Amino acid sequence: MKLDIPPHKKRCAKCKYSVKLQSTVLCDYLEKTGHRRDCDAETCTKFESRRRKKND
Repeated sequence: MKLDIPPHKKRCAKCKYSVKLQSTVLCDYLEKTGHRRDCDAETCTKFESRRRKKND
């Protein structure tokens, strides 16, 4: 059985402020910046894409 993942959760997983604990993706914006996000996860305006790692 495949679980439907909400679109904002897929986007959160690609954000540089997210952290993965076991199989759960959480927003760590406060810890990383020292400021509150001041928006819901579904309408987040703080999203910044993670940098891709270069294959050497």
